[in-house]
Amino acid sequence: MAATVVVAAAVIATFALVNRKGQTDTPPLSAPTPTTPSTPALAVKLNPPADHNTYVDLTWSGPSDVNYAVVIAQVGQPAVVRLVYKHTKYRAAVVPGIQYCFAVQATDGINKMETDPRPVRDAQCER
Repeated sequence: MAATVVVAAAVIATFALVNRKGQTDTPPLSAPTPTTPSTPALAVKLNPPADHNTYVDLTWSGPSDVNYAVVIAQVGQPAVVRLVYKHTKYRAAVVPGIQYCFAVQATDGINKMETDPRPVRDAQCER
């Protein structure tokens, strides 16, 4: 599961860099002076997965103006990350009888976060 964290962290970092809001590739001449409090953390809640034997339905709540990615971790295999952009639901094809863990990543181009993983079929999930 350690590979899952490394892959997920790399995807979030890349996703955040590609999706920066209101930023150009030219660095500023001087550091901006903060005039407002820092941007609040992203709040995303992954609902319990709905296991349908050959697929799992995932739904979550969060801001509508951020991009999302779903992390699918089959026990004993490297995690797979699927970009779903602004969607707040995803249907993941799964192998019947195999344990899985799911998480959702979010970024607004500046801030990033990942939900705690949710198991199906009694999987032991680690963050």
